[in-house]
Amino acid sequence: MYNASQKTDFEPVPNSRGRPCMFDLNAIAPTIRDFVVKQNMAGQPITAQHVCIEVADVCGAPLKVGTTTQVLHELGFRHLIGEQRHIYAETPGNVAFRRTYLEKSVLLGVDRAEVYLDETYCNVNHVTGKIWLTADKIRYGNAGRGA
Repeated sequence: MYNASQKTDFEPVPNSRGRPCMFDLNAIAPTIRDFVVKQNMAGQPITAQHVCIEVADVCGAPLKVGTTTQVLHELGFRHLIGEQRHIYAETPGNVAFRRTYLEKSVLLGVDRAEVYLDETYCNVNHVTGKIWLTADKIRYGNAGRGA
């Protein structure tokens, strides 16, 4: 066949099988990329469901979670382990509360064991285990004491 037509370039034949695509990847890719990077820089958890909601709000393209996962992989994002600590326990308000509480207890001379029932001093792991990250795999988030 090649010798008969004498053509050196071949055009790929579009695949007409399956259900037609309900969205244009080139139209929603910037929205997805901006959202994932913005959430990552803010230290917020990113799930495929969050991306679905954002794409539906901004672009008007209703995507399912499975489709969103495939699109994220096509765009070069990877679902990796994220932060494993509850960052809200170290907010400035909680840190200031613990400091004043401990200062008062030291001044009063309390020598008994302290039990924190409000979990402000505990390292609670009630966070998303994995998040979507770009190819550079840099995780941004609040870390350290008093962050």
